[in-house]
Amino acid sequence: MTLHAASPAVPAATRSALPVATAGAAKVLLVDDDESDNNNYPGDKRQSASDKFYAASLRSLGVAFDTFVVPHYRSGPTLDALRPYTQVIWYTGAAYGGNPDNTSVISLDDEKTLEQYVQAGGTVILVSPGYLTNALGADTDRHWATTPNKFLTQVLGLKGGRGLLQRFKDGEATDTAGTRYLVGTVPGVETQFSAMNPATATTLFKAPLTLDGKSTQDLAVAIDQALGSGHFTYIGFTLENVQQGGAAALGSLLKQAAPAPTAPAAQVSRSVRTQTLTVAGTASRSVRTDTLVVTGTASRTVKTEPLVVTGIRSREVRTEPLTVTGAASRR
Repeated sequence: MTLHAASPAVPAATRSALPVATAGAAKVLLVDDDESDNNNYPGDKRQSASDKFYAASLRSLGVAFDTFVVPHYRSGPTLDALRPYTQVIWYTGAAYGGNPDNTSVISLDDEKTLEQYVQAGGTVILVSPGYLTNALGADTDRHWATTPNKFLTQVLGLKGGRGLLQRFKDGEATDTAGTRYLVGTVPGVETQFSAMNPATATTLFKAPLTLDGKSTQDLAVAIDQALGSGHFTYIGFTLENVQQGGAAALGSLLKQAAPAPTAPAAQVSRSVRTQTLTVAGTASRSVRTDTLVVTGTASRTVKTEPLVVTGIRSREVRTEPLTVTGAASRR
């Protein structure tokens, strides 16, 4: 399904069926924020290289998703729009610069929304090399060891970084399993690498880059930070420029970030442990399946009832010892 933000330039939110998603099945929201034709011209159906890459990759991975198209130079989905989803994949292509409020990538309002979403338990995967150069400002070269940007330090877990450290040049990125991905030229998407200096964040991908203009170092280009009960994953290279195995690279990120829970099994089985009942007074018991009706003062101690998912719905009830003080009748 495709969602469009409500704005003066875009009609009220509309939803149309995606080939892979059945109603209510999607757990992932794909946010298209790459400033391409469909972002700039409401109703335009043309897809950029980035649009095609992420949609095709998720389909190949068997992931059900909805798509939210962010209008040109506007903020993205609200917190209420994000709440139905367990994961958000947000991409900005090769976009950077733009308005002072960063609406060319994720805006200042988007930062607040995403922080609240993650704190509440959601997972964000932001693919946006240009975001880091916007966040670090014009003096990006000075902010490798430290930055005054609180979103970078408190939400992404960074000391600092270098925005758009390498552009228009092939490179490679290596994940934690040692798998190497060639990142090269793709028509319509500028090849970009931004590098990060993690503080508390975990490095997910590294790339050989030149930080000082002299020597090449393996620097973090994708990180994950646990925040509240959720995770924020930030990718600082154009993932859509991976020459072979781009979907596998995205799959690697999905696995390393907090995974979206799978849909619950349709069938449930439940087993119930022994239940001990002590009764003072007159008691009667009517046996209908496992229903116990007691007249008098009763105390009941019930042990924990484990729930086992998958299987055919059935209920097993073990014997229930009955201790009675006084007259009792049983039928």
